[in-house]
Amino acid sequence: MPTVRIAWTDPNADEEGHYVYRDTAPLDLEALPAPLASLGPDVTTYDDTTAASATTYYYAVAAYKGSFVAPVDAGSITTA
Repeated sequence: MPTVRIAWTDPNADEEGHYVYRDTAPLDLEALPAPLASLGPDVTTYDDTTAASATTYYYAVAAYKGSFVAPVDAGSITTA
């Protein structure tokens, strides 16, 4: 299995953490699926070690504080 490293800029100063989302279809930032991972505040990278080979994945990262979730970045990658 390949490892996919995603990185983002953290524009928030007071978030409680970040959620990482992944799907094989483009993500709707207004209706995100369950998070793939929950990370702490000020984290700006994530290594996805569960990605399958020869697959296109769409990722999104969102900062959260309490029940408020704000998407930070999104993109896609096709694994080898």
